[in-house]
Amino acid sequence: MRTYTTKEVAPILKMSQQNVIHLCASGYIDATKMGNMWIITQKSLDEYKPRHRGRHASEPYNKYTKWYAENKQAVSQRRKAGGNMKFIAPAQ
Repeated sequence: MRTYTTKEVAPILKMSQQNVIHLCASGYIDATKMGNMWIITQKSLDEYKPRHRGRHASEPYNKYTKWYAENKQAVSQRRKAGGNMKFIAPAQ
């Protein structure tokens, strides 16, 4: 079975090596840590690619993106007025 390092996987997934390390550490990519290296199998890579299509899409990010798209005008007005943005963030 073919194995990869994070450096080899980064161009395949079209993201930085640091992002790949984060995905391995957080469990989004099934990988094994050996010393200071992450080892990723071909099977793990094949399972991750169809789910994410080259980008990491975690749930909180998607909720915020949707909320921002719906409230873009309010956010813009608040920024122009110099208001604090943390009071209009979406509810979790």
